[in-house]
Amino acid sequence: MQVLEEFWASRRATDASSATHFVVGNEAADLDSIACAIAFAFFERDQTWVPVVQARRDDLRLRPENLAVLERCGIEASSLCCLDELPTMSRDKHVVLVDHNQATKYFQQATIDRIFDHHKDEHQHLNARRVIYSPDDAGSCASVLTMHWRPDDVPTFVADLLYMAILLDTVNFNRRAGKAQTLDYDAQRCLAPHLSFPIEHQDALFHDLQRMKNDTSHLSTTDHLRRDYKQMTCAAAHGGCWTIGMASVTLPLRALTEAGGFYDDALAFAEEHQVDVLMVLAGYQDEQAAWRRELMLLASEANAKRGVQDLAEQLSSLQSHMVDLEPLDSVAHDARPDQKRDAYFAVAWNQKDLRATRKQFVPAIQEVCRHVARS
Repeated sequence: MQVLEEFWASRRATDASSATHFVVGNEAADLDSIACAIAFAFFERDQTWVPVVQARRDDLRLRPENLAVLERCGIEASSLCCLDELPTMSRDKHVVLVDHNQATKYFQQATIDRIFDHHKDEHQHLNARRVIYSPDDAGSCASVLTMHWRPDDVPTFVADLLYMAILLDTVNFNRRAGKAQTLDYDAQRCLAPHLSFPIEHQDALFHDLQRMKNDTSHLSTTDHLRRDYKQMTCAAAHGGCWTIGMASVTLPLRALTEAGGFYDDALAFAEEHQVDVLMVLAGYQDEQAAWRRELMLLASEANAKRGVQDLAEQLSSLQSHMVDLEPLDSVAHDARPDQKRDAYFAVAWNQKDLRATRKQFVPAIQEVCRHVARS
């Protein structure tokens, strides 16, 4: 505990305003991103790196599994620096990206020093020191950090953080689901001697964390969408670019769309984030405990006429990046009488290849966008 207190002494949210070195995870602010930010700051103690959660403080409540893991590891969530507590970024601010490899808007003016990631390489920040694995080689960024340092002596709170991040990201080290890779098993063996629990207990721990992660009954439509949200720009045919929002949810699309006012709230969310199209990716277990994956594209009527319908058709016929879509006609539309159905465009599919998560859909939608003009 003393090691934790000494480490955290100069890295609290209250120290962020005067700091110059930050390490930040991706905008989904999942456990992998948070664990990697904290672990990097611990491993690189020659410099005071402040771990950053790329979310507003009010949004921490959207991920109860993160709060539970932090509490288990003895870390007060109130100490973590959040997006709305950072100073303005400039070239004299140094940033390390973990769990993503392209700086999001807030950090684009900073100097990107290093990158650790397991997503498709966007080939940005080429002056930075980059350690980037493909999703086929690493199921979790926590595995990338673990095997980069291969620590012989690591405090329990760091080992637990990294291990539980890998546990969630690989769906309990499930190779058959296409999640766990060789690097993840190497990290498992590396971290196991330093854990506060025997790995024989990991099944129960995983199910507890997964239950908390999937319990979203208290969330509004907007909460669902911003809980695990990422945004990107993609080159369009004949110049220009598409702005794509991607929200991952843990319940069926039908349950989401049946909530009153879904389309109003979702379109307002898309407008707030200034995206051309909002992709909603649903991953959940059905009543028989079988995994299901679904996808919806949603856009305003104006954007639909500017090429979104063409994007949908191209994506529907794509047979690469594990994308294998079939129409999902059972998704209910908002029953509010004041909602005009022709005020927006929405289409939904069932994803037959269960291995395809957002990591696979990012290069897929990039490929589709390159062939569709944004008129």
